[in-house]
Amino acid sequence: MRGEVVLCSRNVRVVGNDTDNWGAQIVVADSLELSGAMRTGQLILDNVECERCSQRNTQSAAVRIDYAKTLHQQLTGFVAWGGYAWGLNIQDSKNVLVQDSFFISGRQIGVHISKSNNVTIDRVVVADYMTRPEAYGHHIADKEACYAICSFLEGDPQCFDIKVTNSIAAGCVFAGFVAPGHDCGASDS
Repeated sequence: MRGEVVLCSRNVRVVGNDTDNWGAQIVVADSLELSGAMRTGQLILDNVECERCSQRNTQSAAVRIDYAKTLHQQLTGFVAWGGYAWGLNIQDSKNVLVQDSFFISGRQIGVHISKSNNVTIDRVVVADYMTRPEAYGHHIADKEACYAICSFLEGDPQCFDIKVTNSIAAGCVFAGFVAPGHDCGASDS
């Protein structure tokens, strides 16, 4: 479903209905219609709260920025809490700013970025991301972190120009920040 929202004079709340641990999602993407028309999506959220959003055991986060490469995307003063899965998933996108935002009390991954470029995460708090209950049944280690920056999938060479500054990771099961490294002094990666 496509939706358009005009500027509002007060804060906006998106509350997911608990249907088998599947809550609401906010999704933006560029897409090609069957008619051949190109649709470009733009997401600018300021002072929006998401409660019980995301979908259990999927990468369908409370907010998904998927294949959005044409226009600038922005989340400022955003809060997602009490979700059933990931908080924010930025995938195969560019020109994204997430600033002064909170992702609290979800499952597995708070902020995930892959195959993206020119993404800035500044003054963002991710806290209390827990293990998925289903992971225990398989007796395997689940990939978990507050921030998974270009690290969830093996070798993400299409991920570059990602900046995470002034941000906090607290109370996440496996790690706070997981990102690829490079040799000391190397400036070419």
